[in-house]
Amino acid sequence: MAALPIQPFSAPAVSVQAYGFAATFNLKELLSCFKEVDARVEKDRLLANFGPGRFALAYDFGAIVFIGTEPAEKQAVLDRLITRFHESHLPLEESFLIEAHSTGQTEVRFDRVMVPEVTLPVVEIVGEMLAQSVSMDYYASDVLELEGETDRITEELIQKGRVPRDTRALVKFIGQCIATRNDVISTLALFDKPDAAWENEQLDRLWNGLYKMLELDDRYRALEAKLRIFQDNMEVLVDLTRQGQTLRLEVAVVVLIVFEIAVMMWQLLFQGRHG
Repeated sequence: MAALPIQPFSAPAVSVQAYGFAATFNLKELLSCFKEVDARVEKDRLLANFGPGRFALAYDFGAIVFIGTEPAEKQAVLDRLITRFHESHLPLEESFLIEAHSTGQTEVRFDRVMVPEVTLPVVEIVGEMLAQSVSMDYYASDVLELEGETDRITEELIQKGRVPRDTRALVKFIGQCIATRNDVISTLALFDKPDAAWENEQLDRLWNGLYKMLELDDRYRALEAKLRIFQDNMEVLVDLTRQGQTLRLEVAVVVLIVFEIAVMMWQLLFQGRHG
């Protein structure tokens, strides 16, 4: 994780706000949303410097984090992002506070972290993990919508006693489940511990504490399990639908054969009477 081109923090506390979007970001295209701001793309994130102790981190999986920024600065960027990516509703938000204290120990609490000193590596770790957390919230809302559609199909199956005949819609729904599952997996692939945490005991303690407090692993497993169940259930319904279609086709073939035999018998009888 490279150092940010900004000045060190002098305040004893720094606010961090993360926002999750439905869209994923093309970071180079995202630069246009940071007008009159020193911004550049670095690997898998965008860095924007608003001034001493005020900057933003944007990630390609669809999250942006503001650290110590003024409300007007933050809102201007959010408005541009919402317009550019045609967001239908406001992005999801999570907030955290980084506080310096004199005990010399790193402590993770419900809404803040306590550290000996507010440094750039500390802020980077908190910002990235909060971005991942708010992205998980967005995936959770997507999975909730998929769950509602699954419940509707299941209720129709119970009430009507037959599977839906629209195979195309079921296949599209399976595709949606697969796409969401792939997005979750690709986002969580970025959850590896940063190099700074491997090299510094306090940063390692901070990363582990945040990972557990934000319950990233448990939330991922719950989402992945639900998506796998949705996909498996819909595949069973598609198989049942295709079996029904095959049966109807076989019945139609049998009916045609019987009809053809009946026509032949009628022709034979008709010719026999007039022979």
